[in-house]
Amino acid sequence: MSKARRAAGLLKRRFTELSDLPRELVGSSSRMVLMGNSEFMIENYDGVLEYEESRIKLSTKTGIISVAGNKLTIDELDDENLMVRGKIYSITIESEE
Repeated sequence: MSKARRAAGLLKRRFTELSDLPRELVGSSSRMVLMGNSEFMIENYDGVLEYEESRIKLSTKTGIISVAGNKLTIDELDDENLMVRGKIYSITIESEE
């Protein structure tokens, strides 16, 4: 990682701490909400890597999110937000850090 990118990351983190704004609004963090075991919403994702009825893999700036379940479907809310619906058994986060 270049010196400039590290400095930019530190600056973003410091700004977030001082401003009391949620990290997902300032930086590249994703916000995830699980509603029961049938709905999973993610904000600030990059793309869909895999889409099957039993598994959905999503790319984020911080890693890969895997949702496992049964009869899973995707409802795109907009370019950066989506909803996974179906019977959700597990959610796995593979961090790139």
